[in-house]
Amino acid sequence: MSGNESRAKVVFLCGGQGAQYFQMGKELFAANAAFRACLLRGEEIFHGVAGESLLDVIFDPCRRKSDSFDQLEYTHPAIFLIQYALAQALAERGLTPDLVVGCSLGEFAAAAISGLAEFEDALVAVMEQADRVVRHCDEAGMTAILDDVELFDAEPALFADCELAAVNYARHFVISASRPVLARVEKALQARNALHQRLPVRYGFHSSWIALPDSARAGLALKPAQARVPIWSSAAMAPVSRFDADHGWRVLRSPIRFAETLQSIPNHAGHVYVDLSPSGTLSAFARNVLGVQSQRAIFAAMSPYGNDAQVFDAMLGGVLASEGRRFPEPSC
Repeated sequence: MSGNESRAKVVFLCGGQGAQYFQMGKELFAANAAFRACLLRGEEIFHGVAGESLLDVIFDPCRRKSDSFDQLEYTHPAIFLIQYALAQALAERGLTPDLVVGCSLGEFAAAAISGLAEFEDALVAVMEQADRVVRHCDEAGMTAILDDVELFDAEPALFADCELAAVNYARHFVISASRPVLARVEKALQARNALHQRLPVRYGFHSSWIALPDSARAGLALKPAQARVPIWSSAAMAPVSRFDADHGWRVLRSPIRFAETLQSIPNHAGHVYVDLSPSGTLSAFARNVLGVQSQRAIFAAMSPYGNDAQVFDAMLGGVLASEGRRFPEPSC
């Protein structure tokens, strides 16, 4: 193996639905010029298409972080935009990825960050995807379960009428089902003292509850662009070189295999990982996938539990310590 192949790489992780909350990025919007400029650029694009303000929804002063943020026409572009803006803020400080991993909706952010798609095209595509899902799909839900994923196959009666939507690591999986079925499963899990959480999502992504006509599926493609860095797909569990309609449908409909995707990256345990998801949950998943030896090389760029600017600076400091780099001070 050559030195270039074996050296530690910086891997950006981009997440999807369930990572959103009101007020996400508000402190960083005030403190970081590059982050703010990117959000304002996205706001202009969103307003031009939708005729309203996305930032007014995300930063609604009447909403608390704990309020359910589940309107897909807002959450889809909001999750995409926050992650792309974080990547731009990091680039302004000199931190760019060697590769990007996309997870669910995060594949659209990963495509834009990697250069596989243009920012504006990807943002509009995300908005159009949300519109298609709202117009064509029945409402359902998703529940995350903190237990051995083998439980899903071992207890068919418990998970009757459910579909396995994601495997984030061996003891964290997500199911999609109708809301009455999820309520039944959650009641049974509660009786067993099994940890679980309903995600703030009104649709059963990565399952048969997502059903689109062929005409709507055709619009899931992104216009091809020249990728600057490789992108790994959590739907394909492998690198991808184009984002055509077939891949767009796979991202929306196929189960997420986050653990297997990370493990498919060469020398995966020897890299530095930066989680761009607003909730920071992908960093927790990565720690469970990669093991003890990688704990000090996995960072979250944002968290719902702390000051955005402090979390962002702490993450940069952690990467600096891991990589022996020096990052420039932010521009005025």
